[in-house]
Amino acid sequence: NLGRSFKDLGEYAKAVELLAEVPAPMNKDSLKAELKPAENETPEQAKQRDADNAAAPLYRLAQLELIRSYRLQKKFPEAAAILDDALGKEGELKGRVKPRAGG
Repeated sequence: NLGRSFKDLGEYAKAVELLAEVPAPMNKDSLKAELKPAENETPEQAKQRDADNAAAPLYRLAQLELIRSYRLQKKFPEAAAILDDALGKEGELKGRVKPRAGG
C-alpha cells in the first residue's frame, strides 16, 4: 500500500496521486455487501463477481486514505466530495457530514 506509506511520510500530494488510481469494482453493489452467486451464472460472471468482491475492500481503504490525505492537506472540499460519494445519494448521513472550518 504505497499510497498509505506516502501519506504516513507526509507526502500527501504523492499519496493522493497514487490512491486516486485505485480502480473501483466493476459492480458498485460489491461496495455495499459481498456479491452472492446468481442463478445461471456463467464462469465469466463468476470470475467478475469474485474480482469485484476482492477489489471492494481495497477500494474502500484507498478511498478512506484518500480522504485522509486531502484533509491533511487542508483540501476539505475534495475530501467531502469523496465522502459524499461513498455515503451514496440515499445515504443516511448524506449532506450531514461537514468538514470543520479551519481543520
